[in-house]
Amino acid sequence: MRWNYRKKLELSIVLILFLLNLLFFFLPRLSPLPARLPTIHFQQIKMVQIPRTIQKMQQKSPPPVRPSVPVPSDDLEMLEEVPLKASSEVTSRGEFSTNTPLAEDDLPYAPRQLVEVLPRVDDLKVKGEIVVRLLINTQGKIKDYTVLSNTTGSKECLRRVLRAAKKSRWEVVHLNNNKVEYWITKRYQFK
Repeated sequence: MRWNYRKKLELSIVLILFLLNLLFFFLPRLSPLPARLPTIHFQQIKMVQIPRTIQKMQQKSPPPVRPSVPVPSDDLEMLEEVPLKASSEVTSRGEFSTNTPLAEDDLPYAPRQLVEVLPRVDDLKVKGEIVVRLLINTQGKIKDYTVLSNTTGSKECLRRVLRAAKKSRWEVVHLNNNKVEYWITKRYQFK
């Protein structure tokens, strides 16, 4: 069996070699590359001189006639002077005075509450809202207060709210490198 396999292999190699020889013999031979390559002809670039042009000064056309009907313009209007509120007194140099406390609307930004203490009213079981206006001093503590409304009807609840508000701390406001006092409104809601 082995002998038969070897003979078949040798016979197939001889046959392939014979076919390759026939292939090379009958195919036309490729011609070698020509010794001279064809030359490429470029078109010549011709430069043409264009004469210099001179524009003669023409007379300007006359300006258009002004319309008889007035047209609205983009000119700035001078607004009337607006008086400042009494709570924001301004000195002669245009700075806020630090003597009077500022209202919330006069502040350049809304100050943040840094520490908030909430009142404990779980044992009172009240419903409503307490709105207080707090005067914050230059250290961020409450200096004075005004009760704007108390819909809870409980004096004890109001007392606890004021005690908690006094323990709270607010951001210090600086205007023109001076610390200023300001009023702020705080709401406490109970459900």
